[in-house]
Amino acid sequence: MESISIGINYCKSKFKEKLKTKMNFLANKGLDIVFTEEKKGLTFFNCGIENLDKFMDKKEIDEKNINRLFKDYLISVVSETVIEDLEPKLIKKIIQQQYKKYDQTEKQLIYQLALQRLSSIANRSSDNLLTRINKRDRIQSELFDYLEDNNKVIIDGFIRFRLQDYLTELETVVKQAVDDYIIEREYEEFVSLLRYFVDIQDPKFKLVHVVKNEDSGFKLLNSHFDLIENDYLEGFSLDMKEEALDYEDLLISALIAIAPRKIILHFNSKNDIVATVKNIFIDKAKLCTGCEYCSSLTNSKVLQYEK
Repeated sequence: MESISIGINYCKSKFKEKLKTKMNFLANKGLDIVFTEEKKGLTFFNCGIENLDKFMDKKEIDEKNINRLFKDYLISVVSETVIEDLEPKLIKKIIQQQYKKYDQTEKQLIYQLALQRLSSIANRSSDNLLTRINKRDRIQSELFDYLEDNNKVIIDGFIRFRLQDYLTELETVVKQAVDDYIIEREYEEFVSLLRYFVDIQDPKFKLVHVVKNEDSGFKLLNSHFDLIENDYLEGFSLDMKEEALDYEDLLISALIAIAPRKIILHFNSKNDIVATVKNIFIDKAKLCTGCEYCSSLTNSKVLQYEK
């Protein structure tokens, strides 16, 4: 059979190792694999089977099946290289070309957010754009069709001209990462403003305990675990039951209004409000690791359950 030549510009060493591993597997099956490397601007790896006729004489298998097996191995190496090694480079290229207004530090943050999105997409349900039809299968299908009429493929050109849908999807991921970055930046700017308000406030309490109500509201207690009167909160009420209220926003507003020197949060560390309070008040906010008040609440719930 004619050899197949694969040209690559980036990640050449990784590609070569993957290719050699696959070709060695075929060699162990009794096929005499020809494997050469040459540089013509790009690096080309040429692969073929030298003893095809002799091999077919000894095995009950036809040439078509051997050729298919050989191409499948080559195609798997190319698809793995695109997804595992070249995809991050494609992401960087899209960011550099399409988002020039951002500086290099911002571009790096966008790049990391894009990689996180790709990782989360891979772990989500199959109804997502990138996972609905497996990327690897799509790339392999395009490669197989291409190699039906060609014995040379340059990976960069193949991606550019035969995997345009794939590139469009990567561009979508980058756009979403840019949106994520903008939201994060606006959030950090807002948090910085809130920190400023906290810093300029005169502390009204040395210590405030934050406890959660059963209706998802919050209560603020002083160092003796007595309810802080609303007079101190300048009109903020955390005990109101209207569904439209955003209790977390009210809590943050109330804490900023009284600007305590220390805050202890008495609820689950996985609660989103914990991270928000800590982000604004930094080392002033701590999570309760166990106290008599929390124990009494737990015991009370147990007694209610036993009733």
